[in-house]
Amino acid sequence: MKGLVLLAALLGAVIGQETFGGDQVLRINAKDEAQISLLQDLSEVDLLQLDFWMDPVDPSLPVDIHVPFHSLQDVKAYLLVNDIPYSVMIEDLQAVLDEEKQQMQGARTAVPRNTDAYDYANYHPLNEIYSFMDMLVAENPGLVSKTTIGASYQNRPLNILKFSTGPNRPAVWIDTGIHSREWVTQASGTWFAKKIVTDYGRDPALTDLLNRMDIFLEIVTNPDGYEYTHTTNRMWRKTRKPNPGTSCVGVDPNRNWDAGFGGPGASGSACSETYRGPRAHSESEVSSIVDFVRAHGNIKAFVSIHSYSQMLLYPYGYTRQPAADQAELHALAEQAITELASLYGTRYRYGSIINTISLQTAEASGGTIDWTYKQGIKYSYTFELRDTGRYGFVLPPIRSSLPPRRPGWP
Repeated sequence: MKGLVLLAALLGAVIGQETFGGDQVLRINAKDEAQISLLQDLSEVDLLQLDFWMDPVDPSLPVDIHVPFHSLQDVKAYLLVNDIPYSVMIEDLQAVLDEEKQQMQGARTAVPRNTDAYDYANYHPLNEIYSFMDMLVAENPGLVSKTTIGASYQNRPLNILKFSTGPNRPAVWIDTGIHSREWVTQASGTWFAKKIVTDYGRDPALTDLLNRMDIFLEIVTNPDGYEYTHTTNRMWRKTRKPNPGTSCVGVDPNRNWDAGFGGPGASGSACSETYRGPRAHSESEVSSIVDFVRAHGNIKAFVSIHSYSQMLLYPYGYTRQPAADQAELHALAEQAITELASLYGTRYRYGSIINTISLQTAEASGGTIDWTYKQGIKYSYTFELRDTGRYGFVLPPIRSSLPPRRPGWP
């Protein structure tokens, strides 16, 4: 086993990609608050290089940890000594990633000449998503336009699609891919775009919405990170901006907003997956959205798409004070999730961030929809897409998206 792990590491070094041979993802079910505290202590041990896919916040929720091969023995011993139950969710992360890559390559066909030929049931690199956006605009010039609202740290365009049937409309904002490794979200973003143009004039609800409001869609909100997941490190989450004084790169763009910035649930360590950054809105990927929202001035709903865990969340995450509109936000979430379950059998949990993810243990500061809600955008929601833990962030592409004309994307 060790020989295979070494071979995989050497191969990765040659081709410039980080490999994860022998790494496992453990699913842990803490029995009580004391064990949650022990897992939180474990997360602070930088030497182990653990990547918490699902954080330790409450005994009612599982904790998923990506454990590097070199730390497996120590982590499992720690869990055993403290009588913390666990199971192996992913036996060999690199094997799963290799299978994912094979599926993507096996599904590759000729470069699509139009959006009907685009493969919505597969994952695509950044250049193909940008090409898809351009094709969609060219095919639907009276309905869709593309705007660049800024540039990433590495000078990639931050493109948004605008779906509109008239001037000076209120708007709905949707973004996907703010965390770069959550590939199901960018795939869903392309599907959303195609579904909007396909169903306008056919679906009464969508048609009525677009006759009254615009829709803005940012499919790749973190393009530097997304490109990096395809070329170098599939599990990369953050932006790619260097941090002075350290070799650790990037900021968590969902901890970088001016909503309880720097509070609990965001790290001050540049090496952490939840590093908040040196100041609120320090990342151009975030500040570009901030500037756009403020300049527009009439966005009525804001939906930020993430994965995984199947949840529909509303503010707040950074404070225990209920949102002023909590009753309405909760009722709307309940309605959406109930309809979703009745149509497709997909079960989602719902509630405020702090009561659904953070629970009694900690806040989650600096998040997107807390900021948008504070700007007066009442209908601010986060969707956490599939699944609930069999694959986590490496959901196979065939399971990630739906055919472009099939409803019920979650």
